[in-house]
Amino acid sequence: MTPMMKNHILPSFGSSSSSSSKFGKVGARRRHRSSAATLVPRSSASASSAASSPSTPLPAWATALVEGTQNTLQRACDDAIARMPSNAEEPTVAICFVSSTLNDSYDDTVATLRQRVPSLRVVVGCSAYGCIGEEDADDDSNDDTQPKEVERKAAACVALGAFPQSVAVATHVEDNSLPDADDPPEVWHARFGLAGTPAEAISRDPPSFVVFSSPGFRNLQALIDGLDFAFPNCSVVGGISSWSEMEHPQALFHYAATDEAAAGGSTGRYETGAVVLCLQGGGVRIESLAAQGCRPLHTPPIAIASSDRNIVTSVIASNGSKVTPLEHLMRTLSNLDDSDRSAARNLMAALTPKSTDALRSDDDENKDDDGKKEDEKEEDDDEESPSWKSTWGSDSTNGYLVRPIVGADNNSGAVALGSEISPDQRLTWVCRDKEGATQDLELHLSERVRRRLEASFSGSSEGSTKQVLGCLLCACNGRGYDLFQSDSFDSRTVRRYEPSGKVCGYFANGEIARCGVHDPAVAAAAADRSPSRRQSSISSRDPVSLLGFTLVVGFVTYSPPPS
Repeated sequence: MTPMMKNHILPSFGSSSSSSSKFGKVGARRRHRSSAATLVPRSSASASSAASSPSTPLPAWATALVEGTQNTLQRACDDAIARMPSNAEEPTVAICFVSSTLNDSYDDTVATLRQRVPSLRVVVGCSAYGCIGEEDADDDSNDDTQPKEVERKAAACVALGAFPQSVAVATHVEDNSLPDADDPPEVWHARFGLAGTPAEAISRDPPSFVVFSSPGFRNLQALIDGLDFAFPNCSVVGGISSWSEMEHPQALFHYAATDEAAAGGSTGRYETGAVVLCLQGGGVRIESLAAQGCRPLHTPPIAIASSDRNIVTSVIASNGSKVTPLEHLMRTLSNLDDSDRSAARNLMAALTPKSTDALRSDDDENKDDDGKKEDEKEEDDDEESPSWKSTWGSDSTNGYLVRPIVGADNNSGAVALGSEISPDQRLTWVCRDKEGATQDLELHLSERVRRRLEASFSGSSEGSTKQVLGCLLCACNGRGYDLFQSDSFDSRTVRRYEPSGKVCGYFANGEIARCGVHDPAVAAAAADRSPSRRQSSISSRDPVSLLGFTLVVGFVTYSPPPS
């Protein structure tokens, strides 16, 4: 059976009495101090601006966040339009998030976006526990806008993208409309908008995906596994739709202008399945960062000796002896000081991803069958005090998956975790608190900056010309003010490290990305140097995973493609 894609067209909207902009209908605007945000019709742009413009139109990104219950999405659209560079192409891509407090407006979301921005060809988004975006900056700021996170209140945020040289396709899938696990990559390519694109082109320039799923989508793991299988080294960011009150319905938003057969009738609102945005080519990529917000309670990680589905039955202690995981956990907790013991009330487990043992060093072949180096056999049983670099590795992008501890058996000493376990994984007991979340985020952001500097100093053409257009944030709904006791902590921390990245995002019910820092261009180049890797395998460091307790950042970047 051929899987279906749901793409929807709404009738064209007529003129409006509101004042016009170069992109659509714009109502009353807020103050914008930067001349770059001034709306200038393309036909009346100054001669000097036209002379300085490149022959190839450049991509652009603008975002806006608006609080309130009256015309919230309309005002967010208008602000985002006003913030587009005056020489930008018309935006064709919109990503939107609507607070579940505004659930009465779900059915009008896609229609509103298309009415305010008639040039749109693609819309994806979802309902939100809280929205993240750009608001007008304080008077003493040097910038026009500043990030803001709105939790459990009525709000909407919109990101508009103009990617004139890129392929942008939106797809809605249901449980019964995914390609089969046995289908070749070409079937997946066709399903998500890249039919006919040579496999070599996809391998050389991996696409970037934005995925928003409903909570009940049973095949979410199959979807992200399939993207990982069919598009090696691709970037995937996203999350599960959320809501601020249990009685609020959740929703997904989707529109694609490419499927004329589906025109008319639909509101573009869905309660099931997942919506997927595919971006490919034109120098636009989404680099991902996933900071899972936990700190280790011991070092080094321990090897899992035996397990049964999601139950760990034995582990290898630091002296090489085999013990039960509960015994190891109790020993770890007894070695903590009072402050760490208090934080350990938010106790969890961090696992290395199944496809790689990212925490294992290159000299693992020197370890014995119990996973212990020969020169460490005489160490004492006591675990060492935590050290961020030594625990997660000298490369802060080393991946780990945080999973809840869901049960323990005092008799057998077994511990049950919130996901299935494979024998090649390693485990670290971790706790989630403000300190750990702050250090983990800063560590990953610093690592990304270091990589960019290295690329620039090495003479890499991409490293010297790459610019960040914007940032897409998907934050666990357990983060925010309740965790940091500070307003807009995550988004403003990201802004400190990436000043040009205007943010748009939401608080999710689960987050999707590769662990650590992932640049699809770098991963593709590394794969080219390893021809033995099968095209259909997961060839980058960590697989795409469903995460928890995490901040996922998608850095929307542009590097001029080679001529």
